Amino acid sequence: MLGLHDHAEKCPIDGAAPPHQLPEGGCPTFPGKSSIRIFTPHIGKTAGSSLALQLAKAPINFTYAHVGKASNVNVDDSFDVLIISTREPLNRTISAFNWRHSDGGGDWNRQAFDESTPPKVLETQSVEQALYACNKQYPGGFNEFAESLEDESVCGHIGRRCMHEPVCAHISKGYEDSITTNFYGDVPLDTLIRNGAQTFLVRQESYDDDMEALFKWLCIPLDLMPPAMTTHDDEYKRKNDTGVSARGMASMAKHLSSETYWYEFLETLADNGRSRNLEAH
Repeated sequence: MLGLHDHAEKCPIDGAAPPHQLPEGGCPTFPGKSSIRIFTPHIGKTAGSSLALQLAKAPINFTYAHVGKASNVNVDDSFDVLIISTREPLNRTISAFNWRHSDGGGDWNRQAFDESTPPKVLETQSVEQALYACNKQYPGGFNEFAESLEDESVCGHIGRRCMHEPVCAHISKGYEDSITTNFYGDVPLDTLIRNGAQTFLVRQESYDDDMEALFKWLCIPLDLMPPAMTTHDDEYKRKNDTGVSARGMASMAKHLSSETYWYEFLETLADNGRSRNLEAH
């Protein structure tokens, strides 16, 4: 089992875990194998911290990397199982925007910044400050942001940077960046999946059902599944400020096209992917 780090002092630390040992009689999910190496990436605002915390309380050896903590992890082709939390891309982006908002968000200024703060972190803080200065409406901050993305204005430029460059914490750190780059190590996750790594999705929208299915998939008795847990207080001013106009929806659909592609990529290739399940019927 993994220890805990300072992400609310509740989330498993980054770093390589030993292989997970399967039951003595084997597990039908993984024919011919006695052990598997499990990697769980953190994709912001998909219930990833809750997933990692619940797994850490269970008899599961898994390697975990939180956003910004990946330097202690090197994912290579020895990993043959991926457990990935997901959320519909627009809802993930809304939650990411609201969570980090400087006026009524849930996460702002949780860190102390000083002369030792890495430049990349300072850049993220600076761009985010500009983003939220542009989109101060309440309610309506996210919609203001969404509608601005097609504008040839300073705020439109800042918004597009946050959508397409790694400069805005959770907004920027989505599926494409997590799955297709070397953020976690030598081998991108999409390469592992295409090369046969078995993948299981835990969706924020169906979290409890997917967790139960995950334990069955891993051949772990359900009486060993710990209760669901949260890593932080999820009640904050902007949490339910989720309205989006038709103009904002059209703009978001355009700027989330790559995120939607990789979200659907996971659904197509995961063992419990909805696309795969539809094909089976």
